[in-house]
Amino acid sequence: MIQLGQITAIRYVPLGSGKACEVKVDVDSRSTNWLPYKTIAGLFGVLHIPPREKDQVMVLNPFGNNEDGYVMPNFTYVDVPLPQNASKDTMLFKVFDGTLYEHDTKSKTIKLNTPCNFSLKAPLIVLDGEVKTTKNLNVAKKIFDELGNLTDHPHSVKDHSEAVPR
Repeated sequence: MIQLGQITAIRYVPLGSGKACEVKVDVDSRSTNWLPYKTIAGLFGVLHIPPREKDQVMVLNPFGNNEDGYVMPNFTYVDVPLPQNASKDTMLFKVFDGTLYEHDTKSKTIKLNTPCNFSLKAPLIVLDGEVKTTKNLNVAKKIFDELGNLTDHPHSVKDHSEAVPR
């Protein structure tokens, strides 16, 4: 049996080395027990989009038994339209805080627009292309190019007015 409802409560419970998400759902003015909330998961990876209270969901009850049921995000949500730039060539991921990830396979572009601070952390980050910034570039360590250290190189003139190229 498949029923539509709205989430009324959310909790996370320990499960092995991680957690499981459980929800209560209001279906036809009745509240379900705590049921597992399913996300996209496999051996390759996990994508968890946290549910919110009042989210419309599907409650699946195998053999009509609510005790064995589970909850999945709804496939369509009437009150949440697709972003304006949705198309057959574009994969979009929009978050409630205004963050929008857009991958356009036709134009071969990826855009990330976010009101959040953004950080990358890796042992090595390779940028293979022109880099353009429209704001200040603040560097915490030294800058190098193919000729060497640009941060600590000596100048023959202190005010740089007649500095000789390296």
